[in-house]
Amino acid sequence: MIGATFALLFALPNLRNALPSIPPIGIAYDVWVFIPSIMITAAAALFIMSAHFGFSGASRSKRYRRPVKPVENLPIENGKTSKSFC
Repeated sequence: MIGATFALLFALPNLRNALPSIPPIGIAYDVWVFIPSIMITAAAALFIMSAHFGFSGASRSKRYRRPVKPVENLPIENGKTSKSFC
């Protein structure tokens, strides 16, 4: 999905240039259709990228890490006990 939105972002100018008998950039079509479509596509690409990679301030490993509970008095091979963490 990220690749498709970025590919569309780079394909739109080439698509505009491929239209038959299109005037140079700067006509009313560009102001009302082409430039807003580029801006909407760029915003969608950035939104999808931020949703995918989770730019929320916390790293992914910290968000999904389970709490660690200490395990008391685990038996060891020689019969003694030890405190350890899982």
